[in-house]
Amino acid sequence: MWLTAQAAMAQCPAGTSQAELNWDHIDFLPSNNTRYTDYYPSVAFPYTQRFAIGTRAVTFSMAPQANITLNGENGTNTAHGGSPSVTAGDDVQFTTTSSSATTITLTFDAEVSNVRFSLFDVDNGQRVMMAATNAAATALPVTIALASGTSGITLGGTTNNPTATAPGTGYTNSDTRGAINITVAGPVKEVVITLDNASGNIWLSDISACVTGSFPNNYQQVSRPFTGQPQYVLAVVNNNIYYVNPLNGQAYFLFNEPAHNRLNSLAYDPYRRIVYYTFSLSGGSLPQSDKTVRQYNVDTKTISILIPNVNTFGIPTYETGVESGAASFYNGSLYLGIEGYTGADYAASRKSTIWKIDFDGSGNPIAPATQVFGILSDDGTNSQNIHDWSDFAISNGRIVDFDGSGSGDIDYYHFDLMTGVRTNYTPVGPVPRQTSLGWDEVMYNVDATIAAYNGTNGVGTAYTISSPLGPTIPTGSGASWGDAAGPYRPFLDFGDAPASYDPDPLSPACHDTLTPNVAGRRTRMILGAAEDVEWLKKGFTTTEDNYEDGLSFVPIYSPITGSYTARVDVQNTSGVTATVIGWLDYNGNGLFDAGEASSVMTVPSAAGTQQVDLSWTSLPNILPSGSYTYLRIRITQASAGMAAANATGYYAMGEVEDYRIVVENFVLPVRLISFDASLTGIDKATLNWTAVEEPSLQGYEIQRSVDGINWAHAGFVSASGHSATKQYQWTDQQLPVGKTWYRLLLRDAGSDHRYSEIRWVQRKVKEDVMIQLSPNPASSQLQYIIAGCRPGSTATMRIISVSGQVLDTRVIKVTTTQVNGVLQLSPSWPTGTYWLQVQADERVQHHSFILRR
Repeated sequence: MWLTAQAAMAQCPAGTSQAELNWDHIDFLPSNNTRYTDYYPSVAFPYTQRFAIGTRAVTFSMAPQANITLNGENGTNTAHGGSPSVTAGDDVQFTTTSSSATTITLTFDAEVSNVRFSLFDVDNGQRVMMAATNAAATALPVTIALASGTSGITLGGTTNNPTATAPGTGYTNSDTRGAINITVAGPVKEVVITLDNASGNIWLSDISACVTGSFPNNYQQVSRPFTGQPQYVLAVVNNNIYYVNPLNGQAYFLFNEPAHNRLNSLAYDPYRRIVYYTFSLSGGSLPQSDKTVRQYNVDTKTISILIPNVNTFGIPTYETGVESGAASFYNGSLYLGIEGYTGADYAASRKSTIWKIDFDGSGNPIAPATQVFGILSDDGTNSQNIHDWSDFAISNGRIVDFDGSGSGDIDYYHFDLMTGVRTNYTPVGPVPRQTSLGWDEVMYNVDATIAAYNGTNGVGTAYTISSPLGPTIPTGSGASWGDAAGPYRPFLDFGDAPASYDPDPLSPACHDTLTPNVAGRRTRMILGAAEDVEWLKKGFTTTEDNYEDGLSFVPIYSPITGSYTARVDVQNTSGVTATVIGWLDYNGNGLFDAGEASSVMTVPSAAGTQQVDLSWTSLPNILPSGSYTYLRIRITQASAGMAAANATGYYAMGEVEDYRIVVENFVLPVRLISFDASLTGIDKATLNWTAVEEPSLQGYEIQRSVDGINWAHAGFVSASGHSATKQYQWTDQQLPVGKTWYRLLLRDAGSDHRYSEIRWVQRKVKEDVMIQLSPNPASSQLQYIIAGCRPGSTATMRIISVSGQVLDTRVIKVTTTQVNGVLQLSPSWPTGTYWLQVQADERVQHHSFILRR
């Protein structure tokens, strides 16, 4: 008996598209092949398998296990002529070993329609009964039709449970008389094939259906660089990850994985800014037990385990584990490639496979994974691999597989995720290597060089990859290029004034921060004491916005004076001259016009903080008292040629800061001599001010803001009621985490008032628990230092294997902020990589170590 897909006989309903599950390019895991079964975590492992059919997934469940053998897919059946199949090709073979009922259940993850396939070789008394239900478990009609008018198969049953009973004679594998065509109009959620009355061989072939959803085009558009900004893609050499300009090869350091010296299967989620990867080239038998996928959070700069053991997600692994594979990220999912060849005799006849891993709204992976693609890794006889993941990328609903087989059988494979059709191109020129993907969907071939892939059989100009700011990229045998990814747009510093001040969304005021963070500072040309790095302009994100400290105080603008001056603290240790310009929107039109720029101020490179006065004179009296406007200040290298017309746009160095400026003309019976805010302890802020008062002053309203824009009443301090110089203090007992701004509203006995300058304090979030381990690698014991825990609390320590098994757990009492101790390592634990997990104060940190016997 055989099963194959039919061509859709009717157009798909509105909102759906035709999709095909094509077994030519999928690996149906067998239960009777020791090249597979020796590596399964259980005998039951292959009896539930999940595959992609276009945008949807279908799960196959075979039961009872004792009655059915899974033989995998092959090309034995050639009786497709009586069925309007989409493709002939491979079918999946089963063997039923009992005449009692055996079921193959197809469960779709969402309802589909027009499900079509064919059953073949229904002979020797075999009987097939069909059933289908929708999402509400309501039975649906199923149609069975004979593929040949001379067939001896008898059709019967009911509309919802039709049957096909074979004669007692057999049909050959090429005889269409043993074929029946099956259609379920749907919408259908589950199809059940029941086989009974006689044992025998069964084959399962392509399935077509109309599915909801579609694959997006231009998914990487979110990483589009701003006007003038270089584009970047990710690449890894050894255990350093860099972002690389594909148009000149210049690379900049992103992060280092300290727990291993070789990485692979690199993928990048540009929306959540997560880098996924695996270890690689561990040597010996270590790769077989390495089944862990790791992740680096670009926002928090932390490394953690995404999946301890991919077998728990239904993903099989073999001699190389998850190492030596490949990966890509597309449409919210991680696509992970698993190597199928043995690495020894290259004669396993397994396919290398790609598995789709989905995530929930919190970024947690969802099991099980879905197999989307498979390709034969060796021919089973000639002891050589015919496919080797160099890498792959996914663009516009298409997998592009860079096959760099060491046997010389190299290819570029294109696989359509919706139709299941594969096209291959023979490379002309360099061997396909690692694959990077640009924001514009252009792919790049990456090794020690980077070159654009032409979309068919070759690449363009190759640029040598180098890191001008370090760490230095090794060359030759000292460099292991372990997959690439992308695109990557680095964090920038943005102006945080309202959107009207950056009218072109592709050219806002922004500055790059290319100095590598291994040097301890991301930029060497800044306003104030600290830089500001963000993913998007303020209002688009909630992290790291509006960090402005170039002005120690923000002067009030009084239009009746016709002038304004702001003193800016700057730092320039870049080794080159910098320029500073300010723009004051004194006409209130919501733009920083070229005529509103200050003079260009020059800042030499020097140690320490320098001060620059930005001044405006002869200003018109336009803005009403009590309103507000905005000030923008930018610093960049003088060679960039920043001028009055450059209030917006990209610069490769420096910083931009925006300030909300209070407009005030009133003269009050008070002169504020000083006003300061400081952090008291870890969770309080103290405000101190000194003022020269007159009797008519009513007092001081303290106002507080958590974003520097929206203000709320926080307290009130009455004035002395005398002509005197007075000192005041007020403490904020409920200081929130993060940055908090303060200002004073000075009121007289009438209705007049004005605001003070703005001050701010910052309450830091809880520091991360820090873990230090030595020696690393270790042999029998491991010394640890844990810092950052709260005295009086408890900390739970766990040693975890790479497979996710907890090997040892202990709870320690924290008496000081730093805890020292020694862990004894069991002699039963084999050589390999392990994790020390520390859980304290609702925080969890991991640190890897290597055990060597």
